[in-house]
Amino acid sequence: MYCLMVVAAFLLVGVGDVVAVAAPRQPPYLARVICCEGGARSAEPSLLQVVRDGDLAVLTINADWVLDRLPGAAPVMLRSPTEPPGGGTAQG
Repeated sequence: MYCLMVVAAFLLVGVGDVVAVAAPRQPPYLARVICCEGGARSAEPSLLQVVRDGDLAVLTINADWVLDRLPGAAPVMLRSPTEPPGGGTAQG
């Protein structure tokens, strides 16, 4: 006899993951997770801070709004707007 266990997508979310979000009364969108907060009763994510794809808005969302996740290949690396791509200093 086999038992199939279904786990909600938001329980597996971590920093750096790209998630599909369906907030109430809004069209679905993709976002990258930058922070996960657990609840008072459990360490499972209850609130997520994300950067929405397209307009780069930083939003705090309920974790159960996550429809699906794409595991992140690397952590988010932020750089200064004056820093050239690839890091380091500009030469010239």
